Amino acid sequence: MSAAPAHESSVQKLVRPVEPTVLAGQDFFELRPTDLFLTFRVETAIVVPGALNMTRVRDAVACALSLYPLYAGRLARRGEQWLVHLNNAGVYVDFVESDADKAVPIDAIVQHPFALANLIDHCFWDDGREDQPLLRITVTEFTRTGEWSFATSSPHLVGDGYIVYTFLRTVSQMYQGLEPLELVEYLRPPLSALSLDAPPVDMDTPWLDVFYPYGTLQPHQHPVNGTPTERIDFRMTAEQIIQLKAGVILSGSDTLREQLAKISAQDALAATLAAAMTESAPDAPPIRTVTTHINFRGAVGVPLTSACNALVQAVAHTPSESPSDVAPFALAIRKSLLDIRNPANLPAIISKTGARFVEAARTKHYTDFSSAPGALNINSTRPFAWTSAHFGYPGRARFFHTCSDAPRYVKIFTPNPTRTVDAAGQESWKDWKGGAEVTFFIEPRYRGAFIDSFSAKARELGVEGDIEFFQQ
Repeated sequence: MSAAPAHESSVQKLVRPVEPTVLAGQDFFELRPTDLFLTFRVETAIVVPGALNMTRVRDAVACALSLYPLYAGRLARRGEQWLVHLNNAGVYVDFVESDADKAVPIDAIVQHPFALANLIDHCFWDDGREDQPLLRITVTEFTRTGEWSFATSSPHLVGDGYIVYTFLRTVSQMYQGLEPLELVEYLRPPLSALSLDAPPVDMDTPWLDVFYPYGTLQPHQHPVNGTPTERIDFRMTAEQIIQLKAGVILSGSDTLREQLAKISAQDALAATLAAAMTESAPDAPPIRTVTTHINFRGAVGVPLTSACNALVQAVAHTPSESPSDVAPFALAIRKSLLDIRNPANLPAIISKTGARFVEAARTKHYTDFSSAPGALNINSTRPFAWTSAHFGYPGRARFFHTCSDAPRYVKIFTPNPTRTVDAAGQESWKDWKGGAEVTFFIEPRYRGAFIDSFSAKARELGVEGDIEFFQQ
């Protein structure tokens, strides 16, 4: 018998920041060209296994907004200049009561579609509704499970994943009566300091090559001609990740061994994913390119906690004749990350990114971040301690996020803690620190072959135990 449909009731409150904010006395905040991720949203949620106090949540949000006043402002434009009007107009917080059987339908971090938050319209600025809030918060009590969630939806242009991460942590800290764990820096270096007129460098930028008009769909976003993609989710323990990295290093030739010692666990994982995708899809172009999202905070004078967005992408091509040869691919990925953060290269990449984003905004085009045939895209926030925004439930909070359903767009996280109850009814929570949870979508005909191929590749590289693939 299927479960009865969930019923919800909600109350909406407008929450304004505590004044003065950190940008008091400033009427507008100018967004940079590299902030113009105009057609993207960021959705996140923290689910805790107990109650949240609604008054304390409102007060914590108001205090946090005083440190994040862009969220409490409204979008404004002067010609091609994009700004946030710092009018402290506030954000909407929806308090929802739900009798759903579960907070989320599957236990994976990626929820698709994302039902934990009431979503903002990510293109509200296109039809003159620039008075819309730049953040929407949904707080849900799940009456059957005793869980509560704190979820956000915001436009990418005022904050990338890092900014949302720090905002969640700040609200959680203030809810508990504690000081923020970090402070966002709004005094970003002037554009001239980033050498935006720097000469171009000879580096691939495929994420800037494909744009398409609003309301249309670029064909290679769905190369299966309209057939829906299917998701793959799996988890690896910290021990398995260490074993995978060691195996990739040992698989390399003697001449590469010293260089391979510098690769990261993510480099090894990305190269292994690429190899398994190639082996499981013999009728598709082999994966010879890996594109990685890069946070350039801390480079070329950009503060480590800089506001808004600080993202470009690094592109690696395997130098090996065989795309299944993981060691040289992992080394190429490592080199691509170092090259793009090099002060000799990064300013020109920032310049080109900004120019292309401005062009897209002017001509009302989407930016296509999906993976081209023969490529995969890595978007990892595994270093972020998302569940440190625990609202007083340390070790028991769970984090949820989103992922594009375009093929081979890979999200990587540190897995959520997992709850078990023994025969005596005693509850315990497993910490997955150091592990990895991977989610991406793939053409249905390759799904089973990929699971077999990746599992075999991991065993070949010395990974012990089974890889935990989620059952959908």
